[in-house]
Amino acid sequence: MGNSIKKGFGLALLTAILATLTITAGAQNVTHTLAISRQAKLGGQMIQPGKYNVAYDNTKDGEAVVTKDGKEVLKAAYKRVELNNVPADSAVVFVAAGDGSFKVRRIEIKGSKTALVFD
Repeated sequence: MGNSIKKGFGLALLTAILATLTITAGAQNVTHTLAISRQAKLGGQMIQPGKYNVAYDNTKDGEAVVTKDGKEVLKAAYKRVELNNVPADSAVVFVAAGDGSFKVRRIEIKGSKTALVFD
C-alpha cells in the first residue's frame, strides 16, 4: 500500500508542475480585437477593412496571428517597441507603399506601452 500512495503523490505532483508550466507559458500570449479601417498589406498579404483579432507574445518579438470570425487570415512577423506614452485607444498606423497601396506599419494597443511594428 505504501507504493500506491507514493505513486499517487508523484502523479499529483507531476500534474501540478505541468499545470503551472502551462499557465506560465500561456500568460505570455495575448489577443486583442482591432478595427482595420482600410485595405492594406500586412505581412505581405492584403487584408480587407473589418474587425480582427490579433494574437501575439507580449514578451518578445515574434509572429502575430490575425483571425477573423475564428478563422486564421494571416501570420506576420513583428518587433516590439516601447512607446513614449500609453495610448488611450488602440490604433493601426498605416504607411504608403511604393505602388500606391497602404501597409500596416504599427499596431498600438490601448493601455499598453508596447507597440507591434511590421516591415
